[in-house]
Amino acid sequence: MIILLTGASHTGKTELAQKLLEKYKIPYLSIDHLKMGLIRSGYTDLTPKEDDALTDLKR
Repeated sequence: MIILLTGASHTGKTELAQKLLEKYKIPYLSIDHLKMGLIRSGYTDLTPKEDDALTDLKR
């Protein structure tokens, strides 16, 4: 089963995912963590504030 949590910034998506992890042992993967890993890798010149541009990144 895959559960997708979506919503605007600062609405509690990560907090809800953490609660699901604690209660049901459902692991979660944060897109924010993936995004920051890509940015910090130096593979892209994008910044954390360029969410729309990040989705269009091509190899």
